[in-house]
Amino acid sequence: MKLVFVENQFGPGAAGMLSFNVMAAVAQYYSDNLRTEVMKGQNEKVLQGWLPCGVPFGYTNVENRDEPILPHPEESQTVIRMFDLYSTGNMTFEMLTEQLWREGHIYRPSQPKFSRTGLSYMLNNRFYIGEINYRGQTHPGRHKPLVSRQMFQACQEVLNGRTRSTNNRNHPLTGGVFTCAYCGSMITGELIRRSLRNGEVREHLYYRCANNHPNHPTVRWKAEDLEQAIHEDLASMKLDAELADWFRRSLTAAFADTDAQQQRQRQMLLKRRTELTNMQDRLLSAYLSSNIDEVAFQNKSVDLKAQLGETEAALQSCGDMDSSRGDAALALFNWSQQAADVWFGSKMDVKREILGEIALNRTLSDVTLCLEKRKPFDILVKRPSFQSSRGGGI
Repeated sequence: MKLVFVENQFGPGAAGMLSFNVMAAVAQYYSDNLRTEVMKGQNEKVLQGWLPCGVPFGYTNVENRDEPILPHPEESQTVIRMFDLYSTGNMTFEMLTEQLWREGHIYRPSQPKFSRTGLSYMLNNRFYIGEINYRGQTHPGRHKPLVSRQMFQACQEVLNGRTRSTNNRNHPLTGGVFTCAYCGSMITGELIRRSLRNGEVREHLYYRCANNHPNHPTVRWKAEDLEQAIHEDLASMKLDAELADWFRRSLTAAFADTDAQQQRQRQMLLKRRTELTNMQDRLLSAYLSSNIDEVAFQNKSVDLKAQLGETEAALQSCGDMDSSRGDAALALFNWSQQAADVWFGSKMDVKREILGEIALNRTLSDVTLCLEKRKPFDILVKRPSFQSSRGGGI
């Protein structure tokens, strides 16, 4: 392949070849740098909680920097109905397609009915529960979820129960709960039966990577070892009694201070808005009474309007007062302190829900369990250095 530069001509000989190679290197650098900057921008957008590319069916992009992704008024209802129907476990993809068609739900004008591939992709898409799966990693999204986690998990169990023979009630932690840390494949279940000399049969449940490639590292856990590892990981969020009590008091006081400060700020802004409105009225009266000329009136009007707009924006940023935020935060902290104990005393459906609520990504290697915590659970695991009001560490 011969590279040609439209705006540059290179003479014969070594000098021309040198110029050509320099221009080619510059062009390659520009292309590589552009790709790097584009990927950097996309990664930054994902970390901010927004999808850097086209949104899936059910959402739409809008010209709003604060909330660029919103539920589509019609398609979002189709998505909700789809999950609601399939979660019952009484429908195949063909039945679901026909039911949506009869109820008037359209995929797109050129293809009114949903395809099997489209249904499978949508029912497995975690974007609908407020998460972004980007380049193999799951990130919390800031867009509005269309379905609850319970509904999504119910659909996953229906899907996995029909497509993977290893995902059943005898293998409760399969079906996408864990993935392999080496290759990203799903962790599947394996029930081993051993006959004893006395004629009895003993069963052992193992969880292993579904990748059977001969060069793949061996990822294989006994069920009881995996349960114990999960319990220990959940216990890592638990603070000692003294620190936990101090954290509860500090959390309650912090929300009380925040609410009080927000209330004071809101009152000041409301007072300022009233003052600016009165100033606009007095300015208009002065102009109508011919006490000021038109130029002065226009200049001052623009200034007052700008100040009033800034005040309104500040009021909007304050948000509505919600006294239940502190109670919700305290309840979440108390739950995190009991998660390890709740784990051992719960049924498998509840355990799967606990893992889904606490961890974004759950991987297994040959010796390590890794639960990538959601916020704020990750902070509890890191054990930040708390400081008392007197400056002493706790």
